[in-house]
Amino acid sequence: MAKPSEADKSCEHLANAAPGEFPFAVEMVLDGQSGFTDAIVRCRTCGQAYLIEMLDWSGKHFERRTFRVSLLDDAVVARYAHNRERASCDLKRAAAEWYAVQTQARLTNVKIELDVDDATMLGATVLPLDTDIPMAHWRERIGTAEPRG
Repeated sequence: MAKPSEADKSCEHLANAAPGEFPFAVEMVLDGQSGFTDAIVRCRTCGQAYLIEMLDWSGKHFERRTFRVSLLDDAVVARYAHNRERASCDLKRAAAEWYAVQTQARLTNVKIELDVDDATMLGATVLPLDTDIPMAHWRERIGTAEPRG
């Protein structure tokens, strides 16, 4: 669990996004299970990069997903994209590069809910800064069992 910092705020376009089309472009899908579960995305309005990581899922086909949102600097995204493109058969290197992204991501107090089948935003919630947000990977917390709901 972690608490977001007051200094690390998402752009208002994401925090105040109304239900409808995704307010961001998906730049890199990092993990998936019947749709993306972790991704690097970028605000369509201001270009801010984010790491979104699934917290929970529900729905008949796993389609409704709740994500924590973390800020990413452009340099971090560019370096990770460059390293992914180069590829490597060294599995430790790939894990280390991904770990570097995670450690440089800055947790915000925004939680978003998406329908990954329809590519729609279901809602965004600005959480109180003292909210504990789960940081363990979704596969560790909820596994690949049937979705709730």
